[in-house]
Amino acid sequence: MITDKENSRLRQKDQATIKTEVHKACGFSYIIVRSDGETYGPFVYRGENAVLVFLTWLQTREKIMRSELGPKPIVMTKEDWAKFKAATECHICNESLVKADFRDAFDVYDPNTGEYCGRSHRRCYFKAMRGFEGPMM
Repeated sequence: MITDKENSRLRQKDQATIKTEVHKACGFSYIIVRSDGETYGPFVYRGENAVLVFLTWLQTREKIMRSELGPKPIVMTKEDWAKFKAATECHICNESLVKADFRDAFDVYDPNTGEYCGRSHRRCYFKAMRGFEGPMM
């Protein structure tokens, strides 16, 4: 999310302290960029209660995005089922799943498309996910 907030400076009169100005939020604009590159916005507001309106708009947009970005249904083709049934190696490190404690293995799906990627060791999957920036293929 990229945001820009605007403040107005108001002079205070008859202050005995060093503080001579008050910054009051008077507007904002923001644009949301999702991990898949889709953007929402720009959203622009200028007026009273800018901070309250900003937080309210963010909460509303978050609810909408969470419903849109919910888990995709898993898509399994005939080739994917055959690959799943015959899997004996980790699709990330290519080591045997059976020798490396098969209970450690699980199926990996692309979260954006729901496509099946293959079986993987948990340690390989989480190690690969640390630098994850796109579909896991």
